[in-house]
Amino acid sequence: MSDWNLPGIEDDGDPRITMAEYVLGLTDPADRAAIERAIASNPEIAAEARFWEAQFAGLNTEYRPVTPPAGTLARIEGRLFGDQTAQKKARWYDSLVFWRAATGLAVMIALVAVSLAVLPPAGPAPQSELVAALEPVESDVSVLALYEPSDGALRLTAQGAPAGEGKDYELWLIAGEDPAISLGVIGVGQAHRVPVDAALQPLFGEGVTLAVTLEQTGGSPTGVAQGPLVSAGTATAI
Repeated sequence: MSDWNLPGIEDDGDPRITMAEYVLGLTDPADRAAIERAIASNPEIAAEARFWEAQFAGLNTEYRPVTPPAGTLARIEGRLFGDQTAQKKARWYDSLVFWRAATGLAVMIALVAVSLAVLPPAGPAPQSELVAALEPVESDVSVLALYEPSDGALRLTAQGAPAGEGKDYELWLIAGEDPAISLGVIGVGQAHRVPVDAALQPLFGEGVTLAVTLEQTGGSPTGVAQGPLVSAGTATAI
């Protein structure tokens, strides 16, 4: 237990956990602003932030970029838009934009895994927790998602430009060769907890894909993605 605290922040009794989540980008905007004010005014809190930054940054040298299998992006588009639309978008098949941050994806996965390992556990470790880093596809939208089977929910934080007037970002689950399933709309610059329907929870496993498209307000009315793909990533067990 630390001998300092974060004013106005609910930290479950240990502000060090909150600081680790802050460094990982998992705090909501209001808490993040409060923590930044505390860092600016309290040298001890600032030192704690630097500790976690150093703790996680040291992982950068341990991971190498991995080239995805050929056609991965085309298959994602096929599940989102259907085969005909995917063929019309064939120019994306050879695009390297989706994979330009492969190293960052590996590092973000490592950060979450290490944070769970070094932080005091709150209870029995659930099985098959998943983490996915959704990388931008011809956009600046990135998402870090953590699936917790113990409560059947996705915790995620999204960064990037707002969807714009009359638009929303929509999150999709892609499992195997089945069509994409909508998980609802999300906003950028904020943390989300997305409950997963009990019927969908068995689909969550290592290798499933999460993707985000730009849709009309409220999401696609047809249950099939209508707008462009803006980010996607594959889940890894931790």
